[in-house]
Amino acid sequence: MTRVTLTVSEETAFERICTEGHSGYAEEGSDIVCAAVSSAAELVVNILEQFSIDISIEVDEEDAKVLVLILGSEK
Repeated sequence: MTRVTLTVSEETAFERICTEGHSGYAEEGSDIVCAAVSSAAELVVNILEQFSIDISIEVDEEDAKVLVLILGSEK
């Protein structure tokens, strides 16, 4: 199952966005649900970069995990 977690804090709006896990819809590498989630995650990263928001991205392909840390956002 794919899980998306958004974390907020008192000091910032969004602090981190984490997607992890395979959806299990199809075999790894052929899963259209995982492809859609990956596409959505890439869209979020591109939007953040377009607005010059300072981010850090960590990718763990083995665990199907993408972690986006938002370093300079304000509420």
